[in-house]
Amino acid sequence: MKNQIRQIAIACILGYILVVASAVAVSIIIGLVTGYFPSLALFTLVLLTFGFVWLHPIFLAVPPVLAFSMMVFLSKTSINKRVAAGAGIASYYILIELIYLISGTGDFPIEVAIPWIFWVFILGYASSVMVDKLEL
Repeated sequence: MKNQIRQIAIACILGYILVVASAVAVSIIIGLVTGYFPSLALFTLVLLTFGFVWLHPIFLAVPPVLAFSMMVFLSKTSINKRVAAGAGIASYYILIELIYLISGTGDFPIEVAIPWIFWVFILGYASSVMVDKLEL
């Protein structure tokens, strides 16, 4: 059990390193394509927290904490651990987008959210594969 929690923590940390790197890469790609470089800090923070960082800075810590909690919860079920890692990392983004859709605020466009959620799921899945391959 202790080893499983350690693997989940490592997969979560690795997954969020990949998510942050992806958000920075998206910012740079947007700048290269359009010629207008968005504020790296502001754009990246909005992409990482779906805009909730402006409510309170604690929302910077919420995605990894929720992902870890969800991954631990899903590890107790019969779901494949790689799918559980992907779903755990993507859980914050799915929850926040559902809040936006239900409230009808439209603060974060669904055209951006769906590909981002899918990409974050893939990064979570990949982080689980890397942890298994590295045998951490």
